[in-house]
Amino acid sequence: MFDKKFYFSHIAFFTLILLFFMFLLSGCGEEENSSAITIPERTGRIEIILVDGSDNPVSEARIILQSPEEEYFTDADGRIFTRLLEWGTYSFQVSKENYPDMTSDVILEETEKQVTLYYPEKGNLECSFVYSSDLTPAAGIDITITSLASTITTDAEGKIFIEHLEQGIYEVLLSNQDYFPGELLLTVINGETTQKEVYLVSRDKFGSDVVYVQGGGFEMGDRTWEYQEDERPVHTVVVDDFYLSKYEVTNAQFALFLNEKGNMTNEGELRLDREAQIENNSGYYSAKAEYENRPVVYVTWYGARDYCEWAGGRLPTEAEWEHAARGGVYDRECRYSGSDNYDEVGWCEYNSITSSNPVGQKAPNELSLFDMSGNVSEWCGDWYEAYTEEFAINPAGPGNGDRKIHRGGAWDSHPLFMRPANRDVKEPVPGWSTIGFRVAFSKVN
Repeated sequence: MFDKKFYFSHIAFFTLILLFFMFLLSGCGEEENSSAITIPERTGRIEIILVDGSDNPVSEARIILQSPEEEYFTDADGRIFTRLLEWGTYSFQVSKENYPDMTSDVILEETEKQVTLYYPEKGNLECSFVYSSDLTPAAGIDITITSLASTITTDAEGKIFIEHLEQGIYEVLLSNQDYFPGELLLTVINGETTQKEVYLVSRDKFGSDVVYVQGGGFEMGDRTWEYQEDERPVHTVVVDDFYLSKYEVTNAQFALFLNEKGNMTNEGELRLDREAQIENNSGYYSAKAEYENRPVVYVTWYGARDYCEWAGGRLPTEAEWEHAARGGVYDRECRYSGSDNYDEVGWCEYNSITSSNPVGQKAPNELSLFDMSGNVSEWCGDWYEAYTEEFAINPAGPGNGDRKIHRGGAWDSHPLFMRPANRDVKEPVPGWSTIGFRVAFSKVN
């Protein structure tokens, strides 16, 4: 007989058990859902690849994420990976021994951001010192780098090599004062080796002081609106390093030359056109009293050329002369050579009465060159030609012509003609009471 009471009691029992398990299962699901890891939206990771200028990985570099502050070190491939970060801009500071510090900002706006950073190495300096007379290495010369407060001696090959220098300009001093240049400036660039070959010229080859003129590029010609027609167009010129006598060649110096070489050139031209401040007593030349230290005048272009060769040098090119008159790499854009006031640096018609004056009485320019403005104008090596806009490296003028360049203005000039950009021309002979010269030396004589 079917027992309904028993049947329904079992159904109720099993229903309760089923509901109980459903309850348990429901609770477990909620617990699982409540403990699940939720990845926030708008987040990502940054991968930094650190390489040098040759695309080589930079390993073991310390990279600090500045906010929030976290520290990483690049692996063998130059890489780091950050943790998960919210989108935004992050600043990283990079450092490594013998490298300069560097800071770089990275913008994160995606889930994976890869950035390559070029990390510059500190620079190196390599100099070779050579005697210009015979091109032998200048071994055993003491060289001082002023900012390092240390002295280095050149090796058997006349070289010095300094590693891991901060980028900048370094003053290099030569301890042996029997040679010039006594000092020079060298630029060191991060990640590069600055190489410089320096030719040492004996001071015995030239009586007066000589100044080192560091080469480089400059804008040649008049940069203002007071120019003469032949001073334009302004054009870019590059000249090599050279040396230039600090003063104009004097009557006393030129008389010594005449006593050794005579007053006639190989071309049959007079070297000294008129004996105004130098006298000839039975074949012996000497400067007249009180004129010994004044610049030689009435010297022909040929006489100036021959003196320079006798002294172991040459006449400066027009481009070299203007570069030096402007102060070279120290150019301050002065109206005259070293000043905006003509009376501070030069003799002209307003402060000189009837003739030139002893050299070196006015203030020098930025390179310690005296009388580049005024006193006497100075022969250059170039034949005259008109300017063009063409870029030029070491221009020396045309191969021939009929007029030679002279520069700087003279004791009878208006200040307008004392500007570094001013050009003037004369035939190579005769000489003039307003024209002298100074000597240039190339790196190798």
